[in-house]
Amino acid sequence: MIKEYYYILGVQKNATTDEIKRAYRKLSHKFHPDKNGGDEFFTEKFKEIQEAYEVLSNPKKRKIFDNSRYGYTYTHQQNKKQYNDLEIDYFNSSRLYFEIGQEITFSWNTTNADKVTISPFGEQPTSGQRVYTILNCETASMIFELVAENVKLGKRVNAVLILKNNSYKEHKQKTKEEIEKEGRQILEEQIYNKQVQKVVTVIFVAIFLFILFRVIQLALR
Repeated sequence: MIKEYYYILGVQKNATTDEIKRAYRKLSHKFHPDKNGGDEFFTEKFKEIQEAYEVLSNPKKRKIFDNSRYGYTYTHQQNKKQYNDLEIDYFNSSRLYFEIGQEITFSWNTTNADKVTISPFGEQPTSGQRVYTILNCETASMIFELVAENVKLGKRVNAVLILKNNSYKEHKQKTKEEIEKEGRQILEEQIYNKQVQKVVTVIFVAIFLFILFRVIQLALR
């Protein structure tokens, strides 16, 4: 059964691309799983919203959807922007907050881009998805940047995602405990070395006094 994408995004069937984009941003923010405790309902709703936007934001996919769903194509008002404008339609992640070892799915779509680079992944398709597992992060957040380019037009745009590291406080606390432990070990070593030095000094003094005593004895005979 074909889903009703216009209803999902809450827009009219003749909505412009800008109207669809505004509706998508509002709903994706409202229903993002990380903002709703990972609830299954919100997770499924978020996926549905993404699916609807991926179709309706793409003129070719939208035309196919209209024809298959309604039997004809609605007249969509043209946006003021030029056809050859370079644009990042969306750049999303399945999580806004992460812990070390968790998988994160990144989704993106661009218009009129002939080259897309995502840091730290490198060059990627102009639209798609990528699953990434964060195995190491010692900072409070991690930055992912998508750069879209149109070499012929000489244009370049970018979008940034900043994901919060929930493991950072734990790592920071662990690091603090390790520093304190190391400090205690150094202090204990210093105390031990001083005690050893005292014992060695006492032994040397005792030996010196014994030798001195023997030398005096021999001298008095």
